[in-house]
Amino acid sequence: MGWKLPRIEGNRADYREDPRWVHPELVNYENWQGSPRNTDIGAVLTDPDRPIEERKKARLEFSEGVAAKLKEAESRLPESVRNQGVWKEFRGDAYPDIDPDDDELSPIHVLVREPRERTGEPLPCVFRIAGGGMMFGDPREFQPWLLETSHRQNAVVVSPWFRGSVEGQYPASINDLHAAFRWTVENAELLNIDPDRIVITGASGGGLLVLSLAFRLKRFGYRPRGCVANEPITEDRMVYPSQKGLSGQWDGIHMARGLKQYFTREDYNSPFLGPEALVGRATVEDCVGLCPIFIHTSEHEPDRDPTLAFMKTLYQAGVYAEVHQWGGTIHGSLYVGDADQPYKQRYESIFQGNIADCLKYDLRRDWYWDEKNLR
Repeated sequence: MGWKLPRIEGNRADYREDPRWVHPELVNYENWQGSPRNTDIGAVLTDPDRPIEERKKARLEFSEGVAAKLKEAESRLPESVRNQGVWKEFRGDAYPDIDPDDDELSPIHVLVREPRERTGEPLPCVFRIAGGGMMFGDPREFQPWLLETSHRQNAVVVSPWFRGSVEGQYPASINDLHAAFRWTVENAELLNIDPDRIVITGASGGGLLVLSLAFRLKRFGYRPRGCVANEPITEDRMVYPSQKGLSGQWDGIHMARGLKQYFTREDYNSPFLGPEALVGRATVEDCVGLCPIFIHTSEHEPDRDPTLAFMKTLYQAGVYAEVHQWGGTIHGSLYVGDADQPYKQRYESIFQGNIADCLKYDLRRDWYWDEKNLR
């Protein structure tokens, strides 16, 4: 018996497929009526009746196909951007002490983009986590973004391979990302980066992981300059109005399906989950001392409402936080599609500006926590 979508009864769902919901500049946006990534490959990868080896093979083939297409897209970027930097890959041993209960910890494997012309001074670093419903952990799927960000920020961009939910359920992804971040800090001299100027960022499933990683790193004493997330998943308790919106793209049904695979049956919708699993579970006390947080979310995004609730918790904890709510958009509108799309360009300028703020200024509020005797 294969995967079946949940039954939808009467007025329990809020349908948003009508293009009249969309911002005028996105009317012809190709993903408004649905994406094969979510409707086809997502159904394959989260089908509990499909053998796991078959799902792993499908995940690898899909990732390699996307990487090949994006490599072609990279070739169409301006020569000045393409020639500004160089690609490198690094590998390292796993860190068994990160989670002694995880006997399948992945060795370190990171893709790095660094500026070609360097003065010798350590550069800032952007630590980018790949997205894809928590199912994918291949940085090659986002190479053009890595390249352009290195160019815009004059920074070293580090993006790790990690176990997606097809290869391992929570906390496998967080363990691998924790290890990759630790490797990045410990190898700052090799990478010629400033370990005190690292920003972590990701979108969609990568947004979930980058926010979760912020809480994990805080627990282990790491202090990134900031966290910039796009359309993150923050909550699995399907009680918010936005989670009942159906857009034909990534909506509440897709999100629930992805989260059920990301967690074990016992962990999904569990009252025992904490913010390292889903930040929607964070208390004010959990958030005290967290690095600055910037979040972008869409109007017809299933996680819109829980994201806004999480931001209120951050403000109560005195964390530097910004939220950008983009009207007339669905999941993926902001970071998928043509680079010359005007709406996307406006979003990208602000998103990159958030990263630049974190790299230029120290927005961490040590003074506040010290004055309140919270640390």
